Amino acid sequence: MSQFQHSHEFPTSAANLFTYLDDSEKIRQWMIGVVEDRPTSEGPTRVGSTFECDIKEGRKVVTYQGEVMKFEQDKHMNVKLIGGCGKKPMTMYADYVLTELGPNRTRMDYTCTCQLPPGILYTLMSPLFKFMGKSMIKKFFRKLHELVETPGKQTATA
Repeated sequence: MSQFQHSHEFPTSAANLFTYLDDSEKIRQWMIGVVEDRPTSEGPTRVGSTFECDIKEGRKVVTYQGEVMKFEQDKHMNVKLIGGCGKKPMTMYADYVLTELGPNRTRMDYTCTCQLPPGILYTLMSPLFKFMGKSMIKKFFRKLHELVETPGKQTATA
């Protein structure tokens, strides 16, 4: 199992920041590599909601199956994703906790836990996955910061 954490302060309200976790179009703007994010259950997002997420991994687009595990509007979301480009799928939990620090100032604490499939290759590659994951999350959060800092800014999506 591999786990990493990252915290970042954003110049926006928790309510606005949360829309970037809960809106499929906004997700594609900051999560680099996400080609499509689509709900597979009806109704508003809640615990038990399901979705599929197509992510470009290298030259391939891989579909992950997702489920919302925890949901507290404008405060907390935890999602479980199963998929990956390997023959055996990995399971990843992404946990987002938002804390309002003042007017238009919110901290997001992110924790990612990856359960890699069993096998010597995955065991050997685990430190590399962790390093790449940390690097990717920092890029994601820089992009998200840019988006909330400049409201209305449109970005090209993959």
